[in-house]
Formats: sequence, structure tokens, C-alpha cells
Amino acid sequence: MSRQKPYTRKAVNDGATRGMNEVVREKEQKCFRDSADECVDLGNAAARIIAYDHCGSFAIASSGNTNWRQRCRDAAITQCRGQIFNEVRSACGSSPDTRTLQRLQNRCGNQVRTMIGDRS
Repeated sequence: MSRQKPYTRKAVNDGATRGMNEVVREKEQKCFRDSADECVDLGNAAARIIAYDHCGSFAIASSGNTNWRQRCRDAAITQCRGQIFNEVRSACGSSPDTRTLQRLQNRCGNQVRTMIGDRS
């Protein structure tokens, strides 16, 4: 068995790395470009982690009421953004693509503000 020269080994390794990166990019595009399902699953998983962290911390919520309106508005906007995917899938019968999902999520702020009469 002959020993590879360092530049040959480097060329082989570089080629293998480029090949793997190409396959990864191809799979990422297939998973993430055509549908927002994976993105929504990622968001749901993040929400679960946050919820478990919160519930396990035994933190006591602040009782200050000075910014309740703003906090409620912000929570409603966040909830809207998280719910858009399911509402679109329910109303349209199919999942939105990622670009459409983001565009619709960006409408949540104005929609919530309109609903509560907030002109800020």
C-alpha cells in the first residue's frame, strides 16, 4: 500500500467535504424551501423548551400593571405569528411556503393594533 502524499490527501479530503456540503445544501433546500412545516416544527420545539424552562423555574410573575396594555398587545402579536401557519393550512387546505408564511406573519402587528384601536 503506497503512502499518499500530503497534497493528495488534502485534495481528497477537500473533494469529500465539497461533496458532503453539496448534499447537505440539496437536502436543506428540499426540506426548508418548499414548505414551512420544518420551520413551524422548529418554532414549536423552541416554544416547548421555553415553556418547560418557565414551568420548571417556579418563577413568580411580576404583579406590576404599568405596561399591561403593551404586554398584552405584544403577546397577541406573537400568538398571531405563531398561529398563522395552522390557520392558513386550515383555511386553504395546504401549507404555505416559507416566504408566504413570513409575509403573513408580518401582517400580525398591524392586524392586532387595528383590532385594539392602538395607533402606535
